[in-house]
Amino acid sequence: MSPFRILQRLLLLAALLVPVASLAIQPFVIRDIRVEGVQRTEAGTVFTYTWVVQALHPAVESVVPYNVSVVEVDGVADEPVRLVSNVVDATAETLHVGSRVTLACDKLTDEVGLPRFRLA
Repeated sequence: MSPFRILQRLLLLAALLVPVASLAIQPFVIRDIRVEGVQRTEAGTVFTYTWVVQALHPAVESVVPYNVSVVEVDGVADEPVRLVSNVVDATAETLHVGSRVTLACDKLTDEVGLPRFRLA
């Protein structure tokens, strides 16, 4: 399996933005994930990020450079929830630690979306 597909599947696991998710992803099988105290949210703050400037696999050559961002989602009272994703409309000049972002899911199937973010 390509590193790009592995990254996509790992980002699908980050779908904990919703309180209950039923996902069946091979080789991982996850059913009925329940996260207590997390409200559905569609906004967050960039906690940290980096830019990938060299394609590590031919499947991602067309999207280089791209950012890999850790987004701290809003709506969590106790411990922060942070998702590894990317900010799709950001440039090196516009993306900063502390930037506000909103959820922009890419629809992969009728039941599965890839959580990504846009600058707010």
